[in-house]
Amino acid sequence: MALGALATATPATAEPGRFGLNPAIRKWLDGNHDFPIAKYVPPTDEESRRVMPSLSARQFRLGLVSAGASPEAVATTIAAIPVGPERDEAQIEWEYAETFQRGHPLVATVAVGLGLSDLQVDALWLAAVNL
Repeated sequence: MALGALATATPATAEPGRFGLNPAIRKWLDGNHDFPIAKYVPPTDEESRRVMPSLSARQFRLGLVSAGASPEAVATTIAAIPVGPERDEAQIEWEYAETFQRGHPLVATVAVGLGLSDLQVDALWLAAVNL
């Protein structure tokens, strides 16, 4: 029998639309006809960003470099923040943080300063996980 024939074969006793269901699931569905089955809705970009893994400082910085952003460009972005606590906090975070979260405000500030879109940062982030 050819491989294609195996892929299209169905048991003689299979009911239309029910082939391949786990017997326990089939039994449960038979007893729960009115159970609402929600259509799959993919996560929003924001939901996806919330579950992205943290990056080490090394991974984040190498990811930025691989995206064409020099360390000097990041320093310039942070220096452009008005003098005050926000700038001091950003500088401390950049210099001393051991890890970075995708949703951290400094990540958004650096991205805007470097002209990176959210989608570009997402791609950079996911690539940097493997660095």
